[in-house]
This record gives sequence, C-alpha cells and structure tokens, in this order.
Amino acid sequence: MNKKSPANGHESFLKSGHATKVNTAPVLLLVFNRPDLTARVFGAIRKAKPARLFVAADGPRHGREEEVGVCEETRRITEHVDWKCEVARLYRKENMGCKLAVSGAISWFFENVEQGIILEDDCLPVHDFFLYTSELLERYSSLEDIGTITGFNPHPDRSEYHTSYHFSQHPMIWGWATWRRVWQQYDVSISSWDGEADDLGNVVANRYLRAYLAQAFNQVSSGALDTWDFQLVYLCVRKRLLTAVPVVNLVENIGFDERATHTRNYSGRIPFPDVSSLTFPLCHPDNFAVDREFDHKLEKLTWKVPDNLYEAVTSRIIAPVRVWGGKVLRALGLKRPRNSGV
Repeated sequence: MNKKSPANGHESFLKSGHATKVNTAPVLLLVFNRPDLTARVFGAIRKAKPARLFVAADGPRHGREEEVGVCEETRRITEHVDWKCEVARLYRKENMGCKLAVSGAISWFFENVEQGIILEDDCLPVHDFFLYTSELLERYSSLEDIGTITGFNPHPDRSEYHTSYHFSQHPMIWGWATWRRVWQQYDVSISSWDGEADDLGNVVANRYLRAYLAQAFNQVSSGALDTWDFQLVYLCVRKRLLTAVPVVNLVENIGFDERATHTRNYSGRIPFPDVSSLTFPLCHPDNFAVDREFDHKLEKLTWKVPDNLYEAVTSRIIAPVRVWGGKVLRALGLKRPRNSGV
C-alpha cells in the first residue's frame, strides 16, 4: 500500500540505490541456560556465516547448582564454529540478570563494531533475516532517523504493500539490528525520565498507550522491573527513532516455556505468524512516514491498548470477568482445559 507522503527531506536518498550486495553483518548471540534452543539459533547463524561473531553468556544463578552444567553445555554449542570467522566471547562467571547481562553485552558488542545483528537464544530467524538486516544496516548507517531494524512482524500482510518493509514507531527486539550511533544514546536507568505520561504527548497520540508506557518507564526507573528493552523503547520514543519492519515475519520465537524470563506462559496475546521469505532485491519505501495503520494494529491487537474510555473499561472489567468465568467453568468440568489436545 504505502500511500504515505515523503518525510524528513530524504526522498532522493530513498529513491536512489538498487540491490545491494553486502556480507552478513556482525552477529551478537545472547545465551544463558537453554542448550536446545541455542543449538537451533546457532544453526541458523552457521548457515549465514557472519565474518564476525560475538557470544555473550550470563552465568548460573546463585543457589542453582543444576544450572552450572546446562550453562556450560550451552556455551560449548556456540564453540562449534566451522566457517571462517572472528569470534569474541563474553562469559559471565556470575549471574547478572536480564537487565544488566543483556544491556552490558550489547554495549560490549558496540564497543567492537559499528553496526550489527542481535539475537537471543529463543529468536530463530530464517536465512532472509540476515540478508535483509545486513542490507538495511548498510543502507541506513548514516541516517539518524532510523533507530532499529526488526525481523519480527506479528501482523504481516504482504498484499498490503508494494515495498519489502515499512516503518513503525515501535522497536521490536525478537531478532533485530542497530548501530553504535543508536546504542551510545541508550541509558539502562533512563535517568532523564521524569515520571510524567503527559510528556509523551508530542510523540504518542493514544493517551492509554502513554499511560502504559509511563507505568513501564516508572517501574524501570525505580528498579522494580528487571529488564533492558523498555529502555530501548524509551530511547526510540524520546528521539523519535523509526524501526524498519519487514512485510513478512522473519523470526520465530521458540522460547515460551518454564525456563523463560519474561515469556514463560504464552497467553495468546502476541500473534505468532508463520515465518516466510522476502523477495530480493529488496523494494525500498519512497518515504520515511510511519505506517499508522500497522502501529494501530500493533497497539490494539498485540498490546491490547484501548482506543477510548469504553474499551478501557471493558478491558479492565469485562475481560478479567471472562477469564475468571472460564476458570470456574473448567473447575466445574463444564469447559475443556486449555491445551487439552481434544
């Protein structure tokens, strides 16, 4: 579709350039204690054969003696590099936790490279992901408007676009890429956040989304939330950085199990479309305008952000009642349990 008007004075840049032959960008692989998932993601990296590979592994948690062996096994899997490649490793002796382990590893990565791909151990990309991200890393390396490149698209619809990707306000980190110029602005403690949702009004139009983000930023700022990704969201919102989103989904999240940190229980909230392939050479957009329709769909269907007071009320009252009612019916044997297989 891509009916948006040109923005930011970059029309000539966007229309210029053709298919770019680029090598696979440097890759950072983040691992911990899931050797089975790591083996699958590492297998995808092996097929892409990056010339530079960085592996960061968090250490076993205190008091979890059983993790020592699986952490070592996980690390060994990444050491089977059978292609010409410069490898760097950051193995933590102690557990740093999600917030510091991931953000610290990405900082280490960008101390050594100007641009690159970041994959966690549960983000399984198709091969086109590496081609797509590597090309866009080169194409937009000097454009400060572009903050991240994602491979995950929870709402793909190739038929709606004549381009290979479009732009969103929202970064998505299930298989993504960025530049040192962006990460240098990242602040793990978001020290500039003043706690006021209204301060987001010039960037985030939906007041319910502003409230949602403000709550998350407050939890990060206070230390109540052990994560690293909302800080990236904060950076992109504050600096109005765009994310390139492919028209198809290029990454499968394979990590929804009891070993996960934030994705232990799959509630069905986030759609998981099948992975697909892109057509090359890539067809680039002719402007930088945000795809508002996609962002609205992302906010409404994925994050369940209401559009108005009625939706806000029903999401807080009716939806929990439905969940409670379902539990009661299952307890009484009047409703089949979820994942019953029948």
